[in-house]
Parts: sequence; C-alpha cells; structure tokens
Amino acid sequence: MANSLQLAHQLKGKHVLLVGGGEVALTRILKLIKTDCKLTIVAPVIHEKILRKYGGFDTASDGKVHRNEKWVPGCLKLYQYVEDTFNDDYFALDNKEGWSFIMTAIPDQVESERIYKKAKSIYGPQQMVNVADNPPLCDFYFGANVEVEGLQLLISSNGSSPRFAALIRDEVKRHLETLDLEKSVETLGTLRSRIRDLSPDMSQSKYRMQWIKQCTDIFGIQNAARIDVDKLVQLYKTMSQEQSLTFPPRTEVLANYTV
Repeated sequence: MANSLQLAHQLKGKHVLLVGGGEVALTRILKLIKTDCKLTIVAPVIHEKILRKYGGFDTASDGKVHRNEKWVPGCLKLYQYVEDTFNDDYFALDNKEGWSFIMTAIPDQVESERIYKKAKSIYGPQQMVNVADNPPLCDFYFGANVEVEGLQLLISSNGSSPRFAALIRDEVKRHLETLDLEKSVETLGTLRSRIRDLSPDMSQSKYRMQWIKQCTDIFGIQNAARIDVDKLVQLYKTMSQEQSLTFPPRTEVLANYTV
C-alpha cells in the first residue's frame, strides 16, 4: 500500500458537502466543525445531537433547504442542512465556489459509489471525495486525531484499521498530556517569528530554518516550555554573523537559556 500524504487542510470559509446525517456523519462533523468550513449536510433525517448542538437554522422557504443566515467563521454551526434524500441538483449548493471535500456517510454503498462517480464527472478527477467504510473510494482519510493544547497530530492506518489507530492515539495523548505543550508551541512560535524578523531576506531562510531546527532539537519536548526567547535571540544574532550552526553544549544551553 502506498503511503498517504498527510496534510493540514485550511478549510475556513470553504464549502464542504456531507451526505448523511446519522452516527457516522456525527463523527465527521465533530472534526469538520472546528475548521470553520461552510458545512452542508444532505439527509432526510438528521441525528438529534447534530441538530441540538450544531443547528440554528432559519425556516426553510421551500421546506427542504435550511440555511444558517447568521453563519460566520467561529460560530461552530452547520452552514446549511438539506432535509431530503440526496439528488444531483444539490451539488449546486456550493454557490459555484466548488466543494473542498465531498463525503458520504450513508449505509447505501451503491448510492455512495454513484455519488462518488458523479462528483468526479462534474468536478474532475482532482475532486477530493471520501466514502465512509470504503477505502478504495477515499481520496483522503480522517484518521485518529490527537489534539492537546494547540498541538494537532494525525495517526492513520490508511483505512486498514481505524480502531487500532484510535488506540495508538489514546496512548500518545496520555503521554502528551503530562507536558506543557501549549506553552511550548507558543514559545517556539514566538522565537521563530523573532528570528524571521531578524533575517527576513530569503537568502537567509535556509540558515534560519536549520538554526531553528537544531535549537528545537536541543530543548526537545521536555524543555521547550522553559525557553528564554530573549536570550536565544541574542545567541542567534551572534551565531548568524558567522552563519554558524555550532551551538554550545546541550547542558550549557539548558542551563543558560531557560527561564
């Protein structure tokens, strides 16, 4: 099996279509809603938890298409809900902006495959489609996500064993929760930003990235939260004059460049 390319998709304000409104659809929504995408669900019946937590629709003028006219990024609500069995006319609900993702989460595999093929015929082979419980018809997988204090990790079995991936996720999460990851990510982000401000020229980007990489490796996940950004910026100024990547010994760095 070929490896998947694991990417972090930016879906804010982009249209996503989900066909189905049951338990499987709910698991998709839990992950999608936090991306601030414009999520459209098409299903004759929708799970009560979905309506209760992510509804807030205005009354449908035609009795089928319920749209949240007050939808804005960050509201954590569905963009629209079509109270109907899917038909191909609903592809047009993307307002000619295109669908970033099209997904099916229905028990009818024949209909799911038809929707998959129709999406490809309308939008082209590059259209990203996911058919639940049918890996050959998945251009992407959701995987098992770890979210701890601003850090996101994806563990994927490429559709072979989602449950085993989830067990690994839980084990990783138990370990990561013992660390101050939010502070670590924030501090490293600040350091990276200040270093970039000192060396904005693209000719310096290779050296800058190598320096940040080595610096991060020295502190590691156990010590990153204690980084003294001001002192490390001064160290960067000194080392960058000679384009040096030779840091002081690790014990010295941890002793003198932490708070």
